[in-house]
Amino acid sequence: MKTLAHTAETDAAMELLREVRLVEIKSRRLTDETMAGEYHSAFKGHGMSFAEVREYHPGDDVRAIDWNVTARTGRSHVKLYEEERELTVMLLVDLSRSLAFGTRAKTQRRLVSEMAATLAFSALKNGDKVGAIFFTDRVEKFIPPAKSRRHVLRIVSDLLSFRPEGHRTALAPALEYLVRALRKRCIAFVISDFMDQADYSLPLSVAARKHDVVAMHVYDPFQQELPDVGLLRVRDAETGRDVLVDTSSPRQRSRHIAWWTEHRRRITDGMKRAGIDMASFPTHQDYAAPLRRLLQRLALFLGLLFAPAFMAQAQTIVEAKLDTAAILIGQQVQLQLSVKTDRGTHVQFPEYPPQGEMMPGVEVISATPVDTQLHNDGARLELLRRYTVTSFDSALYALRPAVVIGSDTLLPRTAVGLKVTTVPVDTLHPEVFRDPYGPVDAEFEFNRTLALLLLFGALAAAAAVLLYLRMRRVKPRRTERVEPLPPSPREAALALLNPLHQCNALITQEDYKAYYVNLTTALRRYLAARFDIDAMNMTTSQIAEALERLPETRQGALPQLLSTADLVKFARQPATPDEAQRNLQSALQFVDTYSPADKEGPRQRVRVVVETDVQVAARKRRLLVATVMAAAVSAVLFVAAAWEIYQLLS
Repeated sequence: MKTLAHTAETDAAMELLREVRLVEIKSRRLTDETMAGEYHSAFKGHGMSFAEVREYHPGDDVRAIDWNVTARTGRSHVKLYEEERELTVMLLVDLSRSLAFGTRAKTQRRLVSEMAATLAFSALKNGDKVGAIFFTDRVEKFIPPAKSRRHVLRIVSDLLSFRPEGHRTALAPALEYLVRALRKRCIAFVISDFMDQADYSLPLSVAARKHDVVAMHVYDPFQQELPDVGLLRVRDAETGRDVLVDTSSPRQRSRHIAWWTEHRRRITDGMKRAGIDMASFPTHQDYAAPLRRLLQRLALFLGLLFAPAFMAQAQTIVEAKLDTAAILIGQQVQLQLSVKTDRGTHVQFPEYPPQGEMMPGVEVISATPVDTQLHNDGARLELLRRYTVTSFDSALYALRPAVVIGSDTLLPRTAVGLKVTTVPVDTLHPEVFRDPYGPVDAEFEFNRTLALLLLFGALAAAAAVLLYLRMRRVKPRRTERVEPLPPSPREAALALLNPLHQCNALITQEDYKAYYVNLTTALRRYLAARFDIDAMNMTTSQIAEALERLPETRQGALPQLLSTADLVKFARQPATPDEAQRNLQSALQFVDTYSPADKEGPRQRVRVVVETDVQVAARKRRLLVATVMAAAVSAVLFVAAAWEIYQLLS
């Protein structure tokens, strides 16, 4: 029995290895041949490094203009950047029992595993870290993000072999776990059939605000429409309940289609409210093409989010803008929807029936025809359409109308906020109707903004005049510096001789040699400083001759001291402590004898420093720059004041 059990376990392990190898081969082929470019374009990193400078083209982002190159060449140039990237990709994989359903080439569980493996190998090829969260109605397993082939193979193996404890589908626990587990921003792919009857909109919105969430909806074609096969016994994989369904009944099939339509609408609306892109993947079709289109759409959205310097290079950009962000109930405001794309791209703006709703609470009054503008010599298009909207419910609305680009649906990169407030009502006098804006005075009023502009403009002009006068009167500055005097020859000699009193510590001839070297060095420096003779480069006899020529000196024991020191230094005569002490006393007596008395009081001198012509010119330049800046600020403020006056008069 043990042998049979061991054989069964070995066969199961070999089958798992074959499955992992097949999924790896297919996923890597898709990664290398189809998905690599789209993945790299979609997921750019947060950092940017400079690449090159090229000439400006209409439609480029003006924030990327290189003003230095533009000033040198006389033609506008923009900077181009490359991404410095390392992203974290998280795979939130649904392993509930409902994914075991499949009527065509593969089950939903197998499709989920292959798509997750393709994304994992794409991230690995692109140098990104990959992690996974397996979930049912709970978080079954968490694999921290890492970056290695072995780590990706572990994820693929767990996808194929993991047996979850839960049966049902619940997205909220997995999304909440994602927000808690990963503090840094990541790309999160939620791969599921979304057969969750609970409300998961709040955790989905929280996760979408912190991370870049992408929804991947997996389904079987039989879930869309029941086949006409008569009575059919079906079982709910998550609850285990058996139901007998008459598939030949048109009413039953219509009810099933209505349920599926409502299910898809609920998923799609939830993703739109959270600002999440979603793609659907049926089991009877190859998932490579939908996945490639999804990555291409993400390249437009995430590229704009992470790399503003690349905005001019995006294929399609959808933007929305309001004339004003706050209105009263019943007032109208214009929403401008613009699409920048390549020429020849099919663009369909949203259409609303008369008095139709853009979203619950916001009505569309009218829409203008599409205005077309050409850029880049006709290679790019900018399409504009304006919608007049209103609202009769006080609330804060996030407007984000969808635009159909080709076969894909794109949302503006940022939602625009519209705040609708109520009109104040005088409850004490309900019969009196007051205009919400209040009375308007037609005469000219000197407002606060104009007063501040004129005041600061006058101050800046006065500062410019004072700086100019100061510049005209610039003269070289004279400053007095107090510096300490250098030590006298006697002080310098005593500083070197006093440490030699410890002659009793001398033991070896090397110690005596160093002693006499220091002693003669101190005396030679003293002679050079006191009598202005080159004692450091003279022999003992030359020093004696130089001292004899000086009328105010008597040699005394100095020649004998220097001769003894020479004999000791050259190891021709042994030295004794008594003799060393006598020689030191002779040196100190000689220094004290021929040194003038030191002056009492602080040993300092005052030196007058006058600015050079270069320093004066530099000071004038600084004052000139300050004068020009003050004059420029004054001119700008006076121009703004003139514009304010013009606005008031008109």
